[in-house]
Amino acid sequence: YYHTLYDVEFDVGSEISGYYPAFVKTSVFGGAELDYFLILAPRVKQVAQQFSSLVGLPLLPPLHALGFLGSSMYYAELEHRCDDAIVQFIHLCRSNGIPIDNFHLSSGYTATGDGNRRNVFTWNTDRFPEPAAFFDRMNDLGISVSANVKPGILIDYHPDFKEYATRGALIASTKSTATGGSSSSTGSNTTVVDPRGRPPFVARWWGGAGAFVDFTTEAGREIWREKLKSALLERGCTSVWSDNNEYDSVADDALAAFAQCGGDGFAAPAAALRSVMANLMAMVALKAMKDVRPALRPYSVVRGGCTGVQKYAHQTWVGDNSMSWKSLQFNVVTILNACMSGMIHTGCDVGGFAGGAPSAELLVRWVQHGIWFPRFSLHSANTDNTVTEAWMYGEPYTSLIRVAVRLRYRLLHFYHYSLAAAATQTGELIMRPLVYEFDGDEKAECISDQFLVGCRLMVANVLTAAATTRRVYFPTSATTNNWYCFWTRQHFHAGGSADVAVNFNDYRGIPMFMGDGAIIGTTTDARLASTTDYNYRGGSDKGGDSDDDSSDGIYSLHPTGKRPDHIHVLVVPPVCGATSEFVLYEDDGGSNDFEADVGTPTTTTTTASGAADEHPGFVRTLLSASTAADGGRVTFSATHACGAFKSPLKTMELEIISTTRGAYWVTL
Repeated sequence: YYHTLYDVEFDVGSEISGYYPAFVKTSVFGGAELDYFLILAPRVKQVAQQFSSLVGLPLLPPLHALGFLGSSMYYAELEHRCDDAIVQFIHLCRSNGIPIDNFHLSSGYTATGDGNRRNVFTWNTDRFPEPAAFFDRMNDLGISVSANVKPGILIDYHPDFKEYATRGALIASTKSTATGGSSSSTGSNTTVVDPRGRPPFVARWWGGAGAFVDFTTEAGREIWREKLKSALLERGCTSVWSDNNEYDSVADDALAAFAQCGGDGFAAPAAALRSVMANLMAMVALKAMKDVRPALRPYSVVRGGCTGVQKYAHQTWVGDNSMSWKSLQFNVVTILNACMSGMIHTGCDVGGFAGGAPSAELLVRWVQHGIWFPRFSLHSANTDNTVTEAWMYGEPYTSLIRVAVRLRYRLLHFYHYSLAAAATQTGELIMRPLVYEFDGDEKAECISDQFLVGCRLMVANVLTAAATTRRVYFPTSATTNNWYCFWTRQHFHAGGSADVAVNFNDYRGIPMFMGDGAIIGTTTDARLASTTDYNYRGGSDKGGDSDDDSSDGIYSLHPTGKRPDHIHVLVVPPVCGATSEFVLYEDDGGSNDFEADVGTPTTTTTTASGAADEHPGFVRTLLSASTAADGGRVTFSATHACGAFKSPLKTMELEIISTTRGAYWVTL
């Protein structure tokens, strides 16, 4: 692991020289600092875990953050009453039977003038006449709104520019003028200076010349925290989306060498500190949310960031992708790489962000992939005046998307959330490349278009148009001899390949397989996702076409909502003589009561002080399956591991999969 804040170039021996043999060279630009870590472990999985422990384990997001996240730049760019359009979108999701728990509010709510000027922490009142009332309506519907914030301040248009500048909150220019090389301003604000007499560094931004918040100064962090609270969080916003924070406008400017950051007393060129800006921006957002709602678990999303950003932001994504099959293919690989690099809760804009609308087939296939990404969001800025929505193509496509989204929700409460909780303690991934678990299988090492969710649930989705079959490889190890289709229970031998049907109009077109030792907790209750809207906090917001705001029929992902009281556990018996385990994690899904458990090993019954076993904020249950050495007996147990949170579970349904023999007897 090369640890430096500067740009680095690696030459791995690809150059040809007549004077020297092939060589490996590392160049650090702009500075000499470079920490080098060599991580040694017998398994790829252990290397990744050690890396996560080194740079920082991820935060546990609130349960609702793992649900469907709806968004589009379109909804916040309408001329009038964007608030009504967004509420209508939520109702349309639910009237189409698609569960939704989150909405990303794009920066159009801050747009003024020609429509492209983004003045962060301001409100366009034609679009959102009453921001607090809008957040109240969304909160009543059980929707967490993540408001977009950007770190650029337009020097000619932002009403608070002088405050940012005079408080020393902006990246400074070491030149005597505020003008950078790629953007200029003729306004009076170019003469404003910080407390040390320095003008701000100015570069291109959304809608004109902009200066940039310096999060490496106390002044920059302080004013950002204040504005987050007054403009958003104290008005009812419950989540922050930190966007456009790569500081490329500064780094790519012709005069970037004159941009200087405060560095908390150790001034440094902006090029040296730009990569840490997004981490600090996310850190400030996290603190601001805790200031306003100390009992509520924050939910922070960030676009940029360097190693360790997962300590301050719950989720990230791979940036502005295009609407194409090629983009889908690359996104899968990019997300896996991000997860291996410690950013465990990574996703992409499902359906594509930039370009024309995705085809009906591409949209369905992308959703079928997206439901497995740690962060699941549809977000778009279509250039053909369309909006990427689940129902945009009608039937049968809406039903195929509905089935896929509900499948994610079937796994959320017990499987996906438990994996997220384990990640906070061990660094284990939720979405895993095959090599993570099967590094002894040479074929698995070369496969990047199949992946695991947990250790023994494999997904091999469709990545090409018009596919009717999909070639699937079934990885093998000392503890994995068999795989079974999730839908049909068809058996496949590990170490072999098969052409699997992926018929487009069949909900089983999502190829999913369970390997030996799999333990998967799901909810099968029909009330998982209702076709009626509901009111989360008991108020009244009929909105749109909905005539029913009853809460009957919805299992909420929010802490005060209804939770499932039944779990269906799928078990594939481990190989003969082996035992497999899965730690089922439960808490209220949205408070910070679980935090006393941070650092507690998942398989111990108490902490060193003995407090974990009694802590009311969480509960862990060890699900274990073992197969006798002669293969004649399979034993399953559910044992309390630690925690005293009162689980809502009342019944457990156990399904043990075997295609070779049935049970001669069952003992409880």
